[in-house]
Amino acid sequence: NNRALKMNLGITADTLYSVFGIQNLPDDYVIKIPIKGTIDNPKIDASKATAKIIALSTLQQSSGIGSIIGGIITKFQKDQDIPPAKRPFPWEGKVRRRAPARVDTILDFFK
Repeated sequence: NNRALKMNLGITADTLYSVFGIQNLPDDYVIKIPIKGTIDNPKIDASKATAKIIALSTLQQSSGIGSIIGGIITKFQKDQDIPPAKRPFPWEGKVRRRAPARVDTILDFFK
């Protein structure tokens, strides 16, 4: 079927900061969000996306040994089949950044 989708959406560190307030990620960090379905009916794997974003947010809020463990996990959590973000992005300097969202709005993002 040539109308089937099997692709990935990459969410960059800048977007994770702007939307979810997740800080201290490497500039080239990208989270992979699978998109499947058809051209007419694409489906984002919201459960994977939400789990990854919540994990990053939770690790960021850790202190002491938790932040060290979080840094190690974040390093290994990088999706190897997604290329790193390459700057400058075409829209840089043209799009105004919003203040970071509150952490309790993460689950509402995929509704």
